[in-house]
Parts: sequence; structure tokens; C-alpha cells
Amino acid sequence: MKSKTVFFTLLLLTSITLNGQQAKVAPMQPSQQITTESTLDQQDKIKQLQEENLKLKEDLDKLEKEVNIYREDVREKTSDTTTTMALWAGLITALVTIITGGLGVIYPIYKNKKMEDKLEKIDNRTQKTEDSAKKAEDLAKTAGDSAKKAEGLAKTAGDSAKKAEDLAKTAGDSAKKAEDLAKTAGDSAKEAEIDQLFAKGYAEKEPSKSIEVWDKIINKQSKNYDAYNLRGIAKKDSEDLGGALHDFKKLIEIDPEDFLGFHHTAVTLALLKKYDEALYYINIAISKDRKNKVLYKERGNINYRLDKFKDAINDYSKAIQLDKNYSEAYFCRALARYKDNDVVNSLSDYNKAIELDPNYADAYYNRGILYYEQNNQNNALDDYSRAIKLDEELVLLYHNCGIKEKAEFEYKMAEKYSKKENEYKLKAAEAYYNRGIVNDDLNQLNDALNDFNLAIKHNPEMSEAYCYRAIVHHKLGYLIKAKEDYNQAMQLNPLLKVSYSSIPYPKLKPKGIRIFDEVKNVPE
Repeated sequence: MKSKTVFFTLLLLTSITLNGQQAKVAPMQPSQQITTESTLDQQDKIKQLQEENLKLKEDLDKLEKEVNIYREDVREKTSDTTTTMALWAGLITALVTIITGGLGVIYPIYKNKKMEDKLEKIDNRTQKTEDSAKKAEDLAKTAGDSAKKAEGLAKTAGDSAKKAEDLAKTAGDSAKKAEDLAKTAGDSAKEAEIDQLFAKGYAEKEPSKSIEVWDKIINKQSKNYDAYNLRGIAKKDSEDLGGALHDFKKLIEIDPEDFLGFHHTAVTLALLKKYDEALYYINIAISKDRKNKVLYKERGNINYRLDKFKDAINDYSKAIQLDKNYSEAYFCRALARYKDNDVVNSLSDYNKAIELDPNYADAYYNRGILYYEQNNQNNALDDYSRAIKLDEELVLLYHNCGIKEKAEFEYKMAEKYSKKENEYKLKAAEAYYNRGIVNDDLNQLNDALNDFNLAIKHNPEMSEAYCYRAIVHHKLGYLIKAKEDYNQAMQLNPLLKVSYSSIPYPKLKPKGIRIFDEVKNVPE
């Protein structure tokens, strides 16, 4: 508290002194006008300040003396405190020494006492252990005797167990052999069942019935390659092209290295008129079997449908290189050459096809057309007649196979062959139609009339046959019949009213058009 008083007192004196100095430093300016009265007042103030300053100085001297006295008191108290602390330190040190010494004597005595008690306990335990060990030794001896007896019994049991094990092993081997035999018998039975189903499927002439058999095989063997192949063929024969395509693609999935799945897939796609996709698959099939004449022929057919006639000719030629007696390849190449405006070589291929297969009706049809184009009506007439004879023989064959008697087999044959019979009837109609045109050109009007009658009989929807028969009727003077044929042709094909170019090949010649116009004008 005294130090704070001294400090503030010094601060006050310093401030007063500085103010006094400032008063002394600022002199009066010459321009100031000070009156005598103000000057006297100022001098009185200065004198008063000097007296106060003197008094403050005296107070400061007193404070300084008090501070010095306070400092002496502090020094004395500090010295007393240090002395007191030194005494306490000595006292504490002495106490610690006494305690430590006492413990150094007491603790070993206590420790020895503890050790003696522990040794006594150990001796007691040792005695007990020796007693227990003796008892254990007696028990061990008894156990040894028992163990010896047990060992004898175990040996006897081991011998018995080995005999049992040998018997079990023999029984296990017999059981495994029996299991293997049972498995073999099961597999054999399953194979026998599959073989029976295949035999039934092959014997079944009706495609829809055979499909049911192939379904059963596939249900039993989900990856039976032959069953998928046969079912696909049956579906194609039943005109289920989508189902056939699924089965043929399954062949590719089961065995992607075999050409057959790719081949059948390509042919089915061609039937669906997806020729670009078909070409993709047939190319893969050929890459897997480059010596298969049928694959080249099929690719030629696809290229033909894509109007790639030169590519088709090359494919047919490759097929012929693989088999010089491949009549179908010659026939197909003749078609492609005709489309490629190579009539001479086309005719040569038809001749070769007929040479290799004298019963090739389609070859006679097409060669007859070429002869007709070359104004060789006699040869055309012969070819058409030969084609008709061959087709009529086939139609008769199918018809006879389909005689509807009571026998179930003949009913099946009738249903199966009715479609093929209709196909050949349509072909026969075209042949009669073409031959009728030739007979008309040769002015053999009665023969021509007979041909057009037969064409209409085989295909009652053939409008162009009615057109030509109308012309022949007109030439023979049967005007009423000519008008009836004209009206029937117009009813079947209204486009004939606009253009005669809608009539299939061979088209009406100018002379025929003139006569047809005359028929049109015949009164009812």
C-alpha cells in the first residue's frame, strides 16, 4: 500500500514540474497587450505554485525515508523466513533418517518371521504330497494291472474289429458293383427307351405325330442333337418355319462345330425370304465343310434370290466340280445363266441335267421355254409333253398312295400327299398352258384347245389359260365360248382390262392381242 502511495505521489510531482516548465517555455509575443493587473495576478500564481512545489518536495523526502524503512523491514522478515525454513528442513531430514533406520532394523525381523511361517507350511505340504504320492503309486500299480487286462481285451477286440472291417469292405465292394450294375442297367434301359422312340418317330409318316415323338425324346434328353434335327425337319414340312428355325438354331448351340445346324438354319431363313441372314449362316456352314456340294448349291440358290447371278453361277460351278454328275446343280446353273443372259450355256446345262436324270420334269419345262424363245416350237412341244407325262405320273403316284380306303396307313398317306399332288397339278397346269401356246403357234388349234382345257382343269384359277382358250375358241369360230372365257379371265384378273402384260410368260404376241380385242367385242 505504501509503494502505491509513493508511486502516485511521484507521478503527481512529475506532472506539476512539467506544467511549470511549459509555463516557463511559452514567452509572450510582442503583439499581445497585457494589462498591469493581469501581470500581477500571474506573478502571485507563480509564487503560490513555487510554495506548493517546495511543500511537495518536503513530502517526497518524507516518503523516501518511509520507503527505506519499509525496505529494511522486508529484508529482516526475509532473513527470518529463510532461517525458519532451514530449521524445518533439518528437522524433517532428522525424522526421515530415524524412520529409515528403524525400518532397516524392523523389516528384516518381520521378513524372517514370514519366511519361517512359509517354510513350516511348505514342510507340511511336502509331507502331504509324499503321502499322496505313495497312495498314487499304489493306485498306479492297480491301474497298471487293470491296463494290462484292458490291453488284452483291446487286442481281442481289435482282432474282431479287423475281421468286421474286412467283412464291411467286402460288403462295400459288392454294394458298389451292384450300384454300378444298376446304373448301367438304368442307362441301358433309358437308351433302349430312346431307341424305341426313335424307331417310332422314323416310322411315323405324319409330321405332326412324329413331332410328338421327338418332343418326348427331347424331354428325356434336353441336348439330343438328332432329336432336334428331326423335329426341325418335321416342323418345316408342317410349314411351321418359326419352330423349325428354333430347333435348327438349337443344333448350333449344342454343337457349334457341326455344319448341319448352320445349313438348316440358312435354308429355313431363305424360305422365310430373309436372304441376307440366310447368306450369313450358309457362309459359316461352308467354312466348316468346304467339300460339301449341297452347301455350295444352297448358297447359289440364296445368291440367285438376291439377284447375284454371277455369284450364284460360281457357287453352282463349285458344286459341279465336287460332283460331275450333280444334275440339280446343272439345272440351277442353267437358271442363273438364263437370268444372266447367257442363253447358249443355259441350254447346255439343261441338256446335261436331263442327260444325268432323264426323269427331271422341271428341266424339261425350262428347256421347253428356251426352245420356244428360239422359235424351235417342235422341240418346245416335245419338252412340254415330256414334262407333262412325268408330272402326271407323279400325280398319279401320289393319288394312288392316297386312295381313301379304311386302312389307317392309306388315310395318312392321302393326307400327306394331297399337298404334293396339288403342287404337281399346278406344275402340270403350267406345262399344259405352255404346250397349248406352242400348238397354237403351230396352228394345231384342236391340240391347243385340249391343252388349255387340261391347264384349266388342273388349275381353275389360271386366268391366262382362259385368255388363250378364248383366242383359240375365236379362231375355231366358237364365239360364244370365246366371250365366256374372256369374261372369266376378267373376273379372275381385273388387271387384264388395263394391260395384257400381266399375263405370265410367254406373253401374248401382237396377233394374239388383236384377236383378244375381237373377242372382247363379241356381243353377249
